[in-house]
Amino acid sequence: MLENPKWEAFRRDVLSAKGATCEECGSTYGLQVHHPYYRRGCDPWQYKTSEVRVLCREHHMTAEKLEDSALLAFWAAYCRHGFKFLQNSIVSNITTARE
Repeated sequence: MLENPKWEAFRRDVLSAKGATCEECGSTYGLQVHHPYYRRGCDPWQYKTSEVRVLCREHHMTAEKLEDSALLAFWAAYCRHGFKFLQNSIVSNITTARE
């Protein structure tokens, strides 16, 4: 999929629009386009520039590990407590953030 001309064009456009530097450390080496999330039915090049990040290889790996950990924590909480617990927790966090 990464060899698809549409992906290559999207990657070029993202690097051009966001600057060819890692958004975390400013490195210009080993740059990759990171999708913090994927939408069902969308190809990787069917996202807005604002929906992806430019990261160096090291920060891309770190971001993916953190997202995997967060997803596992979410799933574990759901399995233990069900959706109502998570819904209340999310609403509580949103309310706290607004205060």
